[in-house]
Amino acid sequence: MIKTESQVPHKITLTLLVSISGLLFLQFPLALISPYGSEMGDKVHSFEFFTSSACALLSLSYLVLYPPKNKKIQIFLVSSFLLICLSSYLNGSQLLPSLHLFSYFICPIALCSAFKQSPRFPLWIPLCFLVIINTFTCFFFNQKVGIHGNQNWLSAVIASSSIYLSAYTIALLKKADSKNRKLILSLTIIFILSICILILYKTQTRALIPAFAFFIFYFLLCRFPKQRLQLCFLSLLSFFALFFTFQDKLQRLSLKDIRLPLLKDTAKMISDAPILGHGPGQFITKFSNYPSDELNIRLDSAPIYEHPHNEIFHMASQGGIPLTLLFLALLILILFTSLKEKRFSLPLGLCLILFTLGLLDKTLHHGASLLLFFIFLAQSIKEFIAIKQTSSRSIKKWQFLLAFALLTGFLFPLSQKTLASWHFKKADDHSHTAEPEKLQQALYHLQKAHELDPQEISYAYHCARLEIHLGKLHEAWNKLEPIVNSYPYYNMTLHEQGKLFEKLAYQQNDEASRKHVLKQAYISYESSCLNRSWDLKRYPTIISLSQKYFPESEQKYKTLALERLREKQHYRDQYHTKTSILLNHYLQACENNNDHEIKQTLQTLINGFKLPKDPHWQKFYLDSLK
Repeated sequence: MIKTESQVPHKITLTLLVSISGLLFLQFPLALISPYGSEMGDKVHSFEFFTSSACALLSLSYLVLYPPKNKKIQIFLVSSFLLICLSSYLNGSQLLPSLHLFSYFICPIALCSAFKQSPRFPLWIPLCFLVIINTFTCFFFNQKVGIHGNQNWLSAVIASSSIYLSAYTIALLKKADSKNRKLILSLTIIFILSICILILYKTQTRALIPAFAFFIFYFLLCRFPKQRLQLCFLSLLSFFALFFTFQDKLQRLSLKDIRLPLLKDTAKMISDAPILGHGPGQFITKFSNYPSDELNIRLDSAPIYEHPHNEIFHMASQGGIPLTLLFLALLILILFTSLKEKRFSLPLGLCLILFTLGLLDKTLHHGASLLLFFIFLAQSIKEFIAIKQTSSRSIKKWQFLLAFALLTGFLFPLSQKTLASWHFKKADDHSHTAEPEKLQQALYHLQKAHELDPQEISYAYHCARLEIHLGKLHEAWNKLEPIVNSYPYYNMTLHEQGKLFEKLAYQQNDEASRKHVLKQAYISYESSCLNRSWDLKRYPTIISLSQKYFPESEQKYKTLALERLREKQHYRDQYHTKTSILLNHYLQACENNNDHEIKQTLQTLINGFKLPKDPHWQKFYLDSLK
């Protein structure tokens, strides 16, 4: 009876975590609810942030009731907690992003404790659910949502789940008595592996090759402990042989890919705050000061960088190098123990697959793969680190009160942030139109999102943009001014500030006031062009304003715009894209005087260079290339 009572809270914890994981598994198909599925496909991954924060909150409350009796784990948790608190306090980070970063440390420990108390928990049920949902996503919803940019996390989820389910089925097969049961289990394995192969063929993820290579290498080290030196030598030999064999292809791939310049710029960011980082949740805003022209030109637009495509660099940029080393120490300790005991662990191998993919892409940035990483890491900790459990009889009243206070205290801001995200999604649904009524509805939802989460820059920024469009300039300025003062490089904030000043200037009655405000608009446009000089869409505004009020600067910015166009063409040719070929096709079509061909090649060329939508400025840029 006592055993049953002590297991109840652990089973409740696992049930809650699996329920929360349902949101993670469904997050990508949830994009289909929106009529703009292709545009909402990326934004739906914001569920990952709220769900990981909820998991961290539940894990924190659980560990208050059942603290782990292991000094290494206690030091691990306390040190990570203090480092994150200090980084959050000094950098002015919000509560929920800090909780999200802490989830990397606390969720595996809490899950490990719960798994120890409930060893028969049917983990295969949520994993089967995960495989089925993502299979439908890949094959049936692909046309609506799109799979571009999501191959790595989708492949990681399917591959790791399929391997685990296949191993689980084989273990059951060994215990099977009847031939019918063996047949059913064999068909199950074939079905699971078929799904895995089909999805991997559909996604064609190159990043899985080094991930599986690392998995196999770990298996061989455990399986053949006496030949480890030879295995390491053969691995290095194979690596260099493959590198020199595919050197040209790797060089072409690296020239087009954004990861190397992105990691270089992130390294500069980390070097500015190596001890405590820039604060949890601050990468998206602080990194806007660091992108190099090499990175920006490869992307051909003005993106908002949300992740450096490497989980270690992402953690170091937010929480600092000591926090990152602390996280790596846990992984290395488990791996070292496994190799020392000469015991292969499937959960650890799958954890290494997900972690390797997290080093090559933002795989762990997505909810389903992040939760799988937590689950497999927890099972690895359970296998190789001895953690004594606290008895339910020894729980004191203050622990219950603290756990309850944590749950109730964190749930309100979490629900506020989730509701704000819902309003932002609804605003996006109504903003793809010119109808005044729908634009007013979009403005209402943006204002509600900003009220619920005033610290979220994107809500304030998009709300200010729409208010400028609708002529509510005073309200727009109140939202835009704090962003400009704090994050002048954020997206197109300076450009929007220039538009705001220009509209305000035309409302002034006297000439002196109008010129003064126009000068402020000119300064904003100038700063916008200088800070994002590779963005060809920014120059027309300052050139148009110069033609009317500042003629002495007109030629200067025309020359600068055309220089950047030629520089952009040079970069694109260097990185083996087809801009020069597209230009030749357009010029050939002009010589042939084929209207249909001219129109088609012109549109392709405009998209390749990311030129403004105005035909006048398209002609301005393209005429300089003839």
